Amino acid sequence: MTPDYRSVIGTVRGLRRGLSSGSCAAAAAKGAVQALLSGKPIERVTIRLPPGKKPYSGKRVSVPLESLRMESGVARASVRKDAGDDDDVTNGLEIQAVVRIVELEADARCPVL
Repeated sequence: MTPDYRSVIGTVRGLRRGLSSGSCAAAAAKGAVQALLSGKPIERVTIRLPPGKKPYSGKRVSVPLESLRMESGVARASVRKDAGDDDDVTNGLEIQAVVRIVELEADARCPVL
């Protein structure tokens, strides 16, 4: 089982670390895609943290979904932004991702949406 992100990123100088907005967005998008493709509700997703020089960089962590809705070939998932003890204006925001399966013509290029 993949460890919860809080146990991997830990603390620094007594302050709790949090997740970046990009990591939250990646987790929400992955949750929506997994739910849509499997047709099953999920509560957590595993993501890989961004590369870098920090001890937790590049590690795989589990992130809980705040919400998940599926209807008519569309899935919407969200993750609650946890900035840790950082005084970040994005802390507590619900970061959402919406995905839909689109069928393309055989010779069509994938659109950027």
